Amino acid sequence: MTQTNDHINLYQQDFSFMGEGSKLKGSFHFKGVTRLACHIEGELFIDDNSELVIEPQGKFQGTITCVDIKIYGYFEGKLNAS
Repeated sequence: MTQTNDHINLYQQDFSFMGEGSKLKGSFHFKGVTRLACHIEGELFIDDNSELVIEPQGKFQGTITCVDIKIYGYFEGKLNAS
């Protein structure tokens, strides 16, 4: 087996990805590009100008505050986007 030093250092990345099958409830603050393929209920804040994407598998119910959003999945609630 060959070992390689090619890997992604996740600690230096500026993104969030919530995968399909996860269910989250509460208040969330994300930074960087954020992609949701899960089910979230609650409040979601993107603190910078990064893009938020609700993937086709994603479902969001609640309040979103962000700058840039693309919705391909399900959204129900209040949206504050500029």
